[in-house]
This record gives sequence, structure tokens and C-alpha cells, in this order.
Amino acid sequence: MTDSETRWTLYRGKVWRKDGVTVSIKTVGESEFARFQIHSIRNPKDPRKVLENWLWVDEYDQVNVLVYGDDGSEMTKKDSKWIVFEQEKYGFVKGSKSLAPIGGLIEEGHNECEVSAAKREVQEELGMICGLYKVLGKYRSAANRGGGFVYVIVATECVPISNHSERINENSDLEIQKKVYLSDDELLKSVIEGRFLEVKWTAAVALTLLEKMSTKQE
Repeated sequence: MTDSETRWTLYRGKVWRKDGVTVSIKTVGESEFARFQIHSIRNPKDPRKVLENWLWVDEYDQVNVLVYGDDGSEMTKKDSKWIVFEQEKYGFVKGSKSLAPIGGLIEEGHNECEVSAAKREVQEELGMICGLYKVLGKYRSAANRGGGFVYVIVATECVPISNHSERINENSDLEIQKKVYLSDDELLKSVIEGRFLEVKWTAAVALTLLEKMSTKQE
């Protein structure tokens, strides 16, 4: 970090620098969740040339978790379901509601891994624990602009935590969220109809369904 960079201290996450490509980095703004930078990078076709003013955003890595199980409600009494949220987001057109998987940031300061983050988010948001967590992949949010990495995780054999005192920060999320219960066919129909309004959520659901289809064929 150069002297000019030492005043930027709110964002504590990793700074992206690509060996042999990144020439210089200048931070132009930050919050506790992200850092906004201008990079100078070598032209991949001609390393002698440098591309200036390459906008880059560092953000914490995150998890998107598709949860399948019985949360003790009437909706899952007979059969386990996929449990997602219906919610609004600042970046959506006013009045638009989207389906969304369980998700959140990986807490780097606590040396949290993606599976630990998924377990914590499922406990915090649903008050559930799951018998199996399967990581389907790690993906860059925006290939040329950063945005951290997203881990797509499927959690199955999920049940409610019997002792309510074990639940972590229950209902601590600032957004208004409504649980939605979906069968396999309903989840497929929802993603095809575009009811998951963020592309990362859509990709996570599609990948989950493809993985389940491939498992059935084995």
C-alpha cells in the first residue's frame, strides 16, 4: 500500500492485484463493504502497452445457498421443499419483488470459509441446521469489474433448530423477507419465468437444478 492509500481504512477485505498485469492501483472511494479503485493494467495483447482508468470494485466474497428441507411449518409437513425468500432490493424497480436464495457475506476477519458462512446464514435467516452442504462452485461476480466471488452451495437434510436459544440473530436482517416454499418443478418454473431478479441468484438456482438432474441420471 502506498502513502496515498493509507487513508482508506473502512474496507478491510482483500485487494485484487493480478501478477504481471496490474501496474498500479488508485483508490477513489470506499465503504465498510467495498472499495472503488482505478487500475492501470497491461494490455493482454501487447504487454508493452498500459490501459489506464480501468474501474475496479473490491467486495467481500459471498455465499448463495439453496436450502432444501422441513422447517416445521405446515408447508413442509408432508414433503420437504426448497425454501427461498420473496423480497425487495434497492437496485430493483420500485414495487418489484424477487425470489432469492439464502445468502450473505463471508466474514474474512473471522477466517470464515464458505461452508461456515453458509451454515451461519441458514441459522440466522431460517433458524435451521442442515445435514449436508455441497459447494457447486466459486464464481467471479463481474469478470472485468470485480465484485468479489460468489460460492453456490446446496444445503439439504435441513431441519429447524430445536432449541430456539441456539438461533443466531433471528430476524436481524434489515430487509422485509417472506418465506416461499417451492417443489422442484415450482423452482424450475420460477427461474424460467424470471422471478429471481438478480443474475447471481438466477445462476445459483439454475446450477442447483442442473446438478440435481445430473445426479438423478447417474
